[in-house]
Amino acid sequence: MDSLFNKFKNAFHGLYLAVLDKSVFVQIAIGLCVIVFGLFYSFTAMEWVLILCCILAVIAAEIFNTAIEILCNKVEYREDPMIRQVKDLSAAAVIVVCVIAVIVGLAVLKGVFR
Repeated sequence: MDSLFNKFKNAFHGLYLAVLDKSVFVQIAIGLCVIVFGLFYSFTAMEWVLILCCILAVIAAEIFNTAIEILCNKVEYREDPMIRQVKDLSAAAVIVVCVIAVIVGLAVLKGVFR
């Protein structure tokens, strides 16, 4: 059984691999832009919590999507309708989380939480 240290080491290695992925990197870059915008917009504490949760949820969804795509490519590299469905479903999950993040972002900009 892995020690607690090894589990964290593996998790941080996974984060390193995630940052190397273009899709994850783009989501991180967008999240950083939102954070910079928030510094100028003076978000309230509640708005920061909501925005940061949304940013991290989108990044986590993209990491899951990337992991599923890598696994699918390992299982069956050739075009396969069932593998395509799995990949499309995991990509759809990212879109759903992004839509939620946009809705929360728009609500923050309209001052709904003030």
